[in-house]
Amino acid sequence: MYKYWKIGKKIVVMSLYSDFMYPINAVIGNITSFVYTLINLLLVWIIFNAGGVEFIAGYRIQDFIFVFVLSQLVYSFYYLVMADNVMRTIKQINDGNLDVLLCKPVRSIFLVMFQRTNVRNLFNVIVLFAMIPIMVIYFGMIVTISDWISIVFVLIFSFLIIFFMYWVSVFCNFFWFNFNALFMFLNESRDVGKYPRQIYPKSFEWILVYVCPMLMIVNPVYKILDGSFFINDILLMIVLLIVFGSLMFLVWGYGLKRYNSAN
Repeated sequence: MYKYWKIGKKIVVMSLYSDFMYPINAVIGNITSFVYTLINLLLVWIIFNAGGVEFIAGYRIQDFIFVFVLSQLVYSFYYLVMADNVMRTIKQINDGNLDVLLCKPVRSIFLVMFQRTNVRNLFNVIVLFAMIPIMVIYFGMIVTISDWISIVFVLIFSFLIIFFMYWVSVFCNFFWFNFNALFMFLNESRDVGKYPRQIYPKSFEWILVYVCPMLMIVNPVYKILDGSFFINDILLMIVLLIVFGSLMFLVWGYGLKRYNSAN
């Protein structure tokens, strides 16, 4: 375990040097992300005010904003830990340049998944964390301790299910050259979980819960807010983690046998 910690620490330090070698790029990137968040919050405000409604699908504007910020927080962790590694690994698999990461002394899957971190995105994570208590106080939201525990569980689940699904999409490139369809689908559909599932057709909802659970990313927070989050929701989330976690390791194991080195 110490070897992993030591390697991880060096990866973070090297990423820090790399990200801030060009400080203007890091600053502009963080400003862009912050502006994107503000634009989406403004969009939610416009939707409610233009329609002159207080509720949409049974939820108030503060519920939409709260879930949106939590969703942004989860995806900020994705960009912090995963995004660069996902894109880099897809290219390495297709180009046959994965060899150096398949060496010991640690498990190769660790080296593949954690080649670097996007340290500059840590600023967005801190800002979004700070926005959560501000929102709760400003909107006068009543969130109990048990609600917070459930929310933390949903956030951890959301990051893990994103982690598993994206790496499954990456490892599919072992079987089909330059296969980006699943990866692009995950990118393009990541906003669906920001809105209540009641607004989606039942068939669409079924696919995005049980087949490709993008609608399970942060979205259960809506059920926590309206008091309909129960043990069956927790069991479903645990089952989804087991299924997609197992699928990830299965695709990695069989895919590695099909890897063609460029050397």
